[in-house]
Amino acid sequence: MADNPKVPRDYVRLAGSTRGRSPKSDLIGDADPKGTVSFTIVLRRRPDGPPLPDSDYWLKTPGSRKTYDMAEFARLYGALPEELQAVEKFVTQSGMKILESNAARRTVIVEGTVSQVNSAFAVVLREYSSPLPTKGKEPMQGREGPARPARPQPKQVHRSYEGDLHVPGNLAKVVLGVLGLDNRKVTGRNISANYDQILVTAPEVCQLYGWPIGPVPGQTIGIMSEGG
Repeated sequence: MADNPKVPRDYVRLAGSTRGRSPKSDLIGDADPKGTVSFTIVLRRRPDGPPLPDSDYWLKTPGSRKTYDMAEFARLYGALPEELQAVEKFVTQSGMKILESNAARRTVIVEGTVSQVNSAFAVVLREYSSPLPTKGKEPMQGREGPARPARPQPKQVHRSYEGDLHVPGNLAKVVLGVLGLDNRKVTGRNISANYDQILVTAPEVCQLYGWPIGPVPGQTIGIMSEGG
């Protein structure tokens, strides 16, 4: 099993990237160096842009909110072009491939091998076995009798790392995060196999909530579901 790599002298720790192994996870071993990894690098919003609208703005302007096309939004709230180019240069010089680069979304979607990722971020990707997330709620003991015995929780094999990611010093303030290096499933559908699913149409939902069927300018309906 590979030791943690030596961090290059011009690299710094990426804030917020620290990961530790879950007590429920078992280490299998190093990930296949030739395996393919797809992930997303998230950049900061351009520091010279205007402040984002606050909650008062959204409350006071339901019918007169200003909208932007993609180019204008990127110019005001997206990534700085030179910072986006610096991240792209880092990716290509690391031997990885850019799948998509978007200034408005402030993201660069990347594909590379495990070996390239390890070298680019001074990390070691490994494989782990951990329980799959629970899907729905277990039946409670009630009038119909005691609950059925819990079944063994199935396992998943996933990729992750322990410790920190590192990036070149010139990207320390530019990169906010690297998403997708850990590919474990962390949520399950909140539907139990012990209950029937009830499907409803949009007009039926509107009728249940006393909401007009069709567009209502400046208004939005939202439905919240309690997680299990």
